[in-house]
Amino acid sequence: MDTNLELAKILGHQEFAKTFNQTMLEKSTLIKSGIAVPDPVISAKIAEGSGLEGKTLDMDSLDSLDNAGDAEVPVEKTGVNAEGVTSTRDTAVVQFRRKKFAVTDIQRIMRSADPYGQIISQQVPYWDKQNQKIFLAMMTGIFGANALKARVGTAQDSDAENSTNGYKNGCDGDMILDLTKAASDSAKFIDKSSIMLAAQILGDHKNDLAGVAMHSSVATYLSQLDGNNNTFYKPSELGNLAKYNGRDIIEDDTIPVDENGVATIYLFGKGCVAYNPLPCPHPFELERDADKAVDYIHAWVREILHLRGWKWQGTMSGLAPTNEELATAASWKRVWDKKRIPCVMLKGKIA
Repeated sequence: MDTNLELAKILGHQEFAKTFNQTMLEKSTLIKSGIAVPDPVISAKIAEGSGLEGKTLDMDSLDSLDNAGDAEVPVEKTGVNAEGVTSTRDTAVVQFRRKKFAVTDIQRIMRSADPYGQIISQQVPYWDKQNQKIFLAMMTGIFGANALKARVGTAQDSDAENSTNGYKNGCDGDMILDLTKAASDSAKFIDKSSIMLAAQILGDHKNDLAGVAMHSSVATYLSQLDGNNNTFYKPSELGNLAKYNGRDIIEDDTIPVDENGVATIYLFGKGCVAYNPLPCPHPFELERDADKAVDYIHAWVREILHLRGWKWQGTMSGLAPTNEELATAASWKRVWDKKRIPCVMLKGKIA
């Protein structure tokens, strides 16, 4: 049996790509935490096989009725005033990445009982970690945009949309609790109440925040603060993810803790992120370099990974934005009111 030919057939088959995408959905840390969910409109487009060719994707949604007027008491033979229901468009950018892997033991892969599973078990953890890096780069850019000073109807505003909605022009940091700005040194430190105070940014929507993402050292710091108050639960006690104050914890050491001991924590709500793996013409291909006696697997991944309520307006130097471009504040503009976006940031000292 020509193992290279057999592996090439496996990698080139569309069923392999479908299996890989489905496994990504099942194993994704963001999916398992509930932070990310597949967007049903995008899923329908994938099923139809159309509308997903560009670098961005418009995502329309009906606006909240939170600011609608009060209901009226019926009056006989009298009509009722109609309240307009509007919609808002945010724009997701398509994430597109590629990677080339040297395969050192194709014979072993092909001798296994499940070659599909053997390759996928290698690929999925890698791409899941890549997605976390992409997502955290987005968070850096989005909260950088949120921290900008709001401008309403000034000459600096380049379009009519910006002139009519102040929160779209910079948000004065209204989704950020920055303890480092406190007057006293002791108040700059994260304590047991800090996450609850950060959640209060969303007011009566605070219970929408179901997960927290932090550096592993911050998780250790919080567990030490906990004592015997039973607010911190280990994975073995409650499912796969540790919990703090009932919220799932995602530990990722790319979340910053700077040289001054200032840590960043993100709080998220269930389903606040749209995540859909997208079709790719040749997601996996095999290349043989006979001269070097090395085989390579080429992997191409296209996907939507997007925080709803924030519109991509940035530029990109390639076919998709780099993590550095995603982390740029000017690349993002908020198009929803903050209470509709269950995602806030907490900054404070741990050392």
